[in-house]
Amino acid sequence: MTYSYKHLCSLLVCLMLTCSTFGETIFVKTNATGENDGESWEDAYLSLADALEEAEADDQIWVAAGTYYPTTSTNRAISFILPKGVKVLGGFPSSGTPTLANRNVASNLTILSGDINQSGNLTGNSYNVIYTKNVDQTTILDGFTIT
Repeated sequence: MTYSYKHLCSLLVCLMLTCSTFGETIFVKTNATGENDGESWEDAYLSLADALEEAEADDQIWVAAGTYYPTTSTNRAISFILPKGVKVLGGFPSSGTPTLANRNVASNLTILSGDINQSGNLTGNSYNVIYTKNVDQTTILDGFTIT
């Protein structure tokens, strides 16, 4: 059986896409005004929990400065669930369209808070802010203050 050059090139591209270990970048920002689908800074998810639910291994989640809660309910058992192989990076500015070069953890405070009823005291807080299961060395949570 013989294959044309065009067929072999198509096959090679198909194999490269299938074998690729590059995930997608998912964006999260408390003041995004777009589609709330995580596709860009403008259309960023408003909720980190939504982005974590969508994420798959090799994806990156870029989180802009702000305070994020694991739930909008008062269910204290709900936590942020960190999936295996996902890289979650905080410290991005909350305005503009930042890149990794703009990431500054010290000046762009990104908080994961268990104060789900936002009372400022311990009553009603989440039991655990972050929950992990079956994570490995490819899982990263970096650039956050956890309260």
